[in-house]
Amino acid sequence: MSEFSEECSKIFKQNGITIYQFADKIGVDRTTLQRMNSGRKLPSRQFVKKVLDHLPISVNEREHLEHLFYIEKVGKQVYRRRQAVKELIENFYEVSKSMTEANYHRKLNFSIEQFSDEKSVNSISMEVDIIDALRYIVIDAFKRSKEVHIYMNNFKNAYYIMQQMIQESNESSKKATCHQLVNLQRNIQLNLGDSGIGNVEILKDALPFLVSFKGEYDLRYSYGAVDENYLGTALWPNYVISEYQVLLLSVDGKTGILIENEDIAKNYLEEVKKIQQKYQPLISFVGKDEAALNFLTEEISHKLFKYEYSTSINIAEFIYKTISDEDFINVEIGRQYVSSYKNTQPIAQYKNFKKIGGMSWMKEFMENGILPEIYRNYIKPYSKERRVEMIKEYAKHLEVSQNEYLLKNTVNDQKASFGFNLVDSNGIYICISKNNQYYASIYIEEIGIYDTFADYIEGLIEEEKVYSAKESGKKFLEQCMKYLEEADG
Repeated sequence: MSEFSEECSKIFKQNGITIYQFADKIGVDRTTLQRMNSGRKLPSRQFVKKVLDHLPISVNEREHLEHLFYIEKVGKQVYRRRQAVKELIENFYEVSKSMTEANYHRKLNFSIEQFSDEKSVNSISMEVDIIDALRYIVIDAFKRSKEVHIYMNNFKNAYYIMQQMIQESNESSKKATCHQLVNLQRNIQLNLGDSGIGNVEILKDALPFLVSFKGEYDLRYSYGAVDENYLGTALWPNYVISEYQVLLLSVDGKTGILIENEDIAKNYLEEVKKIQQKYQPLISFVGKDEAALNFLTEEISHKLFKYEYSTSINIAEFIYKTISDEDFINVEIGRQYVSSYKNTQPIAQYKNFKKIGGMSWMKEFMENGILPEIYRNYIKPYSKERRVEMIKEYAKHLEVSQNEYLLKNTVNDQKASFGFNLVDSNGIYICISKNNQYYASIYIEEIGIYDTFADYIEGLIEEEKVYSAKESGKKFLEQCMKYLEEADG
């Protein structure tokens, strides 16, 4: 019996509710209700909703049951994968902030001499020392190398390598490159491995690092291990290599061996460079401002757009119908950005195209008329009258749309906005803003990550985390007017 069925059965027993009487009272099928409580068969979402509407339970108890039902319906692996995407989007700003604002000084918790005595091989048996050793490798490479190259695969504490490389590159003029090899899952629908959860986990650190690191990030992927015997034995499946050190790590990242021998490090580097040739680059493009706009209009606009997601609504689409030359601070550049929306209009020709947007920056816009991100640099603040005109026009657009949805319970956070478009059958175009400034655009072509993000959007619609296409326009207008009333006091 599933946890959902157990909890439902318990509530029925605790409240003295009989299956048949309850079914007759609320007008549902007795057999279906009996099968639900016994765990024999899971009913539809609509059936469960009607049952929960009439049970004597609190709001928190209802949310818990809905949560259990969703996990049971989609399966634990699918649920965990969708949660991983949700966490990636929601935590991007905090991860980026911790990577860039952390200032880990060279007063390490251990003495560097501990790893630099007469022995060239040292064992490490505590995770805290593993983390310090990771930082030490980066610090030492920036100190001794003319050009810094750090090679690693994907492992639990790779974040600390990335964080330290950002810090060192910000304080140094040396050219630095981080080389990382990762294994992805191509078909997330197969009941194999982690069903694509690992694909998302890799991006949780990779995306913040990619847009924050001043040096080069050479991120490459393969489907499964290319050579299970490379760089050590199965006992040490993870590694970090510099010009001077090799750190071999266990699966859990809590123990390892640090080798401080340039000849050994050279041999390992030669080996990993051979393996690197069997991996493909994961990132096709990363850039911002005009470079990102040019890539969008020249490389992406002709592709078939299938999904769009953002924690905010599409700004270009929002202002497109009401914009005039008088609104621009810089007419030429401003129009170039707005026209990027027009250039991607073929997306509307795809009948199954689905778009989800949130309200993350609308509160500030309704208060002062200032657009977020790059637009605030080129477009003047809007008057109250123009703001009302714009939101009414956009609400009408949502009301007639058959494929656009407004996110429920959007966090009104001005710190960051995360959005992505899925194009053709394997392209992911990601746009990120930070502190109301356009941060970066990233393009990836890989089917496993594409399917993971597409599944997340379908899950939001399926789980009713969005308003229906019919409701979205009304809810958008109501919330914007509420923001305006609050601003007026």
